[in-house]
Amino acid sequence: MRNDLIPTRYSNFIVKERNFIEKFREYAEILGIKAEDMNNTIGILKDHIDSYSKMISKRAESKAATEDHIFKNKKATKEFRRIARLVSASKDYNPAIGEDLGIISTQKSEKSLEEVQPVLRISVSGNSVEVKFIKHRKDGIAIYSKRGDEKEFSFLENCAISPYTDGREKLDSLKPENREYYAVYLKNYKETGKLSNIVKVTIP
Repeated sequence: MRNDLIPTRYSNFIVKERNFIEKFREYAEILGIKAEDMNNTIGILKDHIDSYSKMISKRAESKAATEDHIFKNKKATKEFRRIARLVSASKDYNPAIGEDLGIISTQKSEKSLEEVQPVLRISVSGNSVEVKFIKHRKDGIAIYSKRGDEKEFSFLENCAISPYTDGREKLDSLKPENREYYAVYLKNYKETGKLSNIVKVTIP
């Protein structure tokens, strides 16, 4: 095998290099290897061993620094929440103070499943229609459509990946065709929340 001389684990190769360096000087003279060549080889191997030692040291430092940061981040988060509650409870508190201190949450609360509503963006590509949407941690959307003179919307497909491409042929290939689409989110593969607004497009 091509690589059977070199162990796949760094640490095993380092052990092998150290053993080689320790014994190579004695054998080099016996084997007729020039001192210049011997010293060059030993230098390269030692450089590699040193770089490995530095890497392990830095890795340990990084791990310790990361653990320290995680611990202090939890502590700071807990304290920030505590002091924010204390400040907000003061009789002299007002929203302007809270905004200035940055203790008013700007994150919008997530809508309940009954309130979620997809937003569709639609475009024509050749004779096909692309319906784009954002899943927002849902399983996908169920898409409905009607075209031409159809009076009722029909179910097209449950779609988990945006965009959905409607590649159906026009009802009348000689005339432009109007199409309308709406969708509803899927959660646990069941229709959930509000229907999207209806979007319209014309295929020329």
